Amino acid sequence: LGYWVRKADRRRHIASRCVDAIFAWLGKRTDATTVEIAVHPHNVAGLATAAAICSRWNGEQLDDFIGIEFNQRTVPHHLHLVDIGPEA
Repeated sequence: LGYWVRKADRRRHIASRCVDAIFAWLGKRTDATTVEIAVHPHNVAGLATAAAICSRWNGEQLDDFIGIEFNQRTVPHHLHLVDIGPEA
């Protein structure tokens, strides 16, 4: 799951509300889904948002970093997982 909120609109819970709407929609489907939220370790606001999402949706942050390829570089990110659906 990726999201970005422009600077002028931050601190208004826009990302969280959008994620809640998407997760509610996913929860109505018959298939179980695992959503991955990857956050750069220096993105303090992103980490707080991901932690809040995991708290509300019973998700978890993995202890290890994962590498994401970007401009021919591997950039470490924290990975958060949220299981949604009938078997979650």
